[in-house]
Amino acid sequence: MNWDALGAISEFLGALAVLATLLYLAVQVRHSRLQLEKNEKIALGQIYQSRSDMLVNQIIPLLDPNRYADAQLKLDNEGYDSLTNIEKTIIKASFQAHVIQQDCALRQAELGLIDEELESLIRVMIARRMPLWKKAGVRIHPRVMRQYKPELAGGDA
Repeated sequence: MNWDALGAISEFLGALAVLATLLYLAVQVRHSRLQLEKNEKIALGQIYQSRSDMLVNQIIPLLDPNRYADAQLKLDNEGYDSLTNIEKTIIKASFQAHVIQQDCALRQAELGLIDEELESLIRVMIARRMPLWKKAGVRIHPRVMRQYKPELAGGDA
């Protein structure tokens, strides 16, 4: 074998090494991009959760546990129309906290951060509670409203 043949083989092997390196780098760049996208979704979910927690934490102190329990029991047994104005206000505040939590869970579902089973349970809960939320005059986020499917109210997810 002469030096020219050996040089050609070396150049070929060098080209293969460069190609292998480029493929490896392409895979690594793709992996890094996917990891960044995943981290961004997690960060957005955490931000949304923090926002929801802040809003709910502004509502919860307004609810006296005893009065809330009495109002909820009366609501369950006698219906919304039987509540006094104060009880309706207590229930409305509680409902508003529920809506905020459901909106947060739906946002996390959009980001792919919760599983389909939990998302399905959330939709059933929304279907079952929506009529009362509306009757109580709760502000309902459009994301929650889009998930309202009355046919889910009577069945399981």
